[in-house]
Amino acid sequence: MRALVVPCWVGGIVVACSHPPPPAPPPAQRTIASWDDVAGSWAAFDDLDFGYTLELGAGDFSMTVNRGKLGTCTIHAKPIQGAQPPKFELEVALDDCDRDRHAGPMFVAFPSFTGSQLVIEITDGSDVTRRTFSRSVQ
Repeated sequence: MRALVVPCWVGGIVVACSHPPPPAPPPAQRTIASWDDVAGSWAAFDDLDFGYTLELGAGDFSMTVNRGKLGTCTIHAKPIQGAQPPKFELEVALDDCDRDRHAGPMFVAFPSFTGSQLVIEITDGSDVTRRTFSRSVQ
């Protein structure tokens, strides 16, 4: 790492000041044109140390939540035919994570996608959950 020396004025005297290099720019955002753009394996953790594994495939959404001593649960859904961004409508086939889930579709949006990171926002009735996933190494 190289230090940048910039003259600074201190009490009428010129002295050399060292500043750290500027931070690297954030990764470029990618546009999501279809469900296939975000296909792959993703992983995340939350404040409660729950682990989330998300599999997005052609016409498939499967999220497994490892809740530690509470065990694991799964949400499995399929995008409804013709679902397009920015929000994809999904038909839920299995949800053993939320016993009080009401019948009806679930909506998934991806507010941020860099290729290696994916922010997913799940709207299920009036509940909105937002989580950041990293691409799993395969």
